[in-house]
Amino acid sequence: MNIRKLLLLLACLAVALLSSTSCASSFRKKVHIQSYGVKYVVPTSARTADIVMKVGVENETVGFSVTDIHGTIKLDEEDIATFTAQDVALKGKTTEVYEVPVQAELCEGVSIIRILLMAGLGETDGLSADIDARVAKAGISKKFSVRNKKIVKK
Repeated sequence: MNIRKLLLLLACLAVALLSSTSCASSFRKKVHIQSYGVKYVVPTSARTADIVMKVGVENETVGFSVTDIHGTIKLDEEDIATFTAQDVALKGKTTEVYEVPVQAELCEGVSIIRILLMAGLGETDGLSADIDARVAKAGISKKFSVRNKKIVKK
């Protein structure tokens, strides 16, 4: 079973998350995803896994944190997995590769075989994510939500 391929789909989620971390569109234009991938996967059960993703981010603005990250991955409006990620502190005016620990769990009724087939074929059509998180800087935080963010293969 190649659970690593399954979780490459979750790497796409990191792109959706980090490219959507601002309430102001001018801010988003200054934060760019340069690369992403899976460093390693540790299956914790038949339906769950701990993942460490590597995400390269160019941040042309000030440093900030993304906290309380959680959400759902959907396939054609059907929930297929839920996830939580640890907080990420992005350094200002740098290009860095960040390691992001993620815990993922398949939703009830979703077959691991179906997900592995999708991952093996590299299919991302119909995949989207609903993401909730907070962006924080200097003690001030703002909750944000992103709905139906398309997940595309990069």
